[in-house]
Amino acid sequence: TVHTRADNRGDFDAYVLQSRALHGAPGFIFTHCEFTAEKRESAQIYIGRSAGTGTAHSADRWDSIALIDCIISQDYNPALYTDENTRTVFPAGCAEYGWREYGTHVRCADGTLIPADTSARYPTNYVMTKEESERLCAHTDIK
Repeated sequence: TVHTRADNRGDFDAYVLQSRALHGAPGFIFTHCEFTAEKRESAQIYIGRSAGTGTAHSADRWDSIALIDCIISQDYNPALYTDENTRTVFPAGCAEYGWREYGTHVRCADGTLIPADTSARYPTNYVMTKEESERLCAHTDIK
């Protein structure tokens, strides 16, 4: 379980992590995780935020996060990721790197699980196939 706590300084937007992965590396891979959060008044909660400095030529700072068979609290913003309207997201997601997911479910307030509606995801998010998610896990020795 990855739990995002409320900010004791006020109602600020929050995110779990910035990847800053190495060039071409898969970055953070979450499998069978549950993302929970303390409810906010008006602030948004995201899985990731872009560092905004990755490029095709940078050695690091790639925005690479994979969610495989994860459960996301309905308290998270349905886009899952943010660039704060000022940061360049790099690279666009694909099966190997970038912001991507497979088999994501949302936990509703009453505890039920529903398949995630990925239509509201950040524009560079990539939805992997089952085969792509299995290949990613096999490549990185994840069980």
